[in-house]
Amino acid sequence: MARTVLPALIMLLGLMLASSGAIAQGVCTAPAPPPPLNGAEANAEQLRAAIADARNFIGQANIYENCLKDEVEADHANAAANRTPTDPAADRQVETQIVANRQLKDKVSSDVAAAMDAYKKAHAN
Repeated sequence: MARTVLPALIMLLGLMLASSGAIAQGVCTAPAPPPPLNGAEANAEQLRAAIADARNFIGQANIYENCLKDEVEADHANAAANRTPTDPAADRQVETQIVANRQLKDKVSSDVAAAMDAYKKAHAN
């Protein structure tokens, strides 16, 4: 029940904020990236946890990116319904946030890959 109600509530909140004439900025929250791991000094459990943290972060970052896109779509729909122009600066700001989010996902992915390589070199048996 909660799995079906929560997304509906989030969507309703987004629609209410969009219909108020403002982009629902602040509704989308960027996830914090996990700290990098020194794979050469890590044990197997720490490496597995770092990989899981990276996967979780990337999943949350994808949700954040979709939320940003949904905000822009809601703003555009609201502008079209009210026959008002959209704010190009707001669109550029969201695009900048999306680019930064993608770069951070790439960095987290690279960091965990480097930790795996360092772990393998340090524990070659």
